[in-house]
Amino acid sequence: MIYNAQNFITNFVKSIEDLKSDNLEDLESYYSLDCSFIDPFHKIFGSSKIIKMYKNMFKSLDNPKFEIVHSIEKKNIVIFKWLFRFSLNSKTSEIIIPGVTWIELNNENLIQKQEDYWDSCELFNKFVFFKHPLLWLKRRIAKI
Repeated sequence: MIYNAQNFITNFVKSIEDLKSDNLEDLESYYSLDCSFIDPFHKIFGSSKIIKMYKNMFKSLDNPKFEIVHSIEKKNIVIFKWLFRFSLNSKTSEIIIPGVTWIELNNENLIQKQEDYWDSCELFNKFVFFKHPLLWLKRRIAKI
């Protein structure tokens, strides 16, 4: 199989950076039907369930947006470094979460496996009631 990861990167980056609630079905065309998606909060199987997760993201967050900062590829493996920008509502300031995505393409150059790695503490630190317990935990772990 000849993988066309560079073509995939060009098209997928454009789709993910232009992602809106009304064009989510376009994103589904990059995933195989039996694909998997894993991040700190999700373990999802199937492209339709992944799209449902993105729909929930648009319902729950204000102006979510991905920015792909860097990409690398080798055969059927694609890795993205990204920034995820959003607000919790229209009155809160923008939150920026950095992360990395590992993608494995199948023989049809569709996403078979996607694993997103990001520090969930970055998100929890934005909530006052989590901030101090997380600082305490970080300090305690740093002493080890």
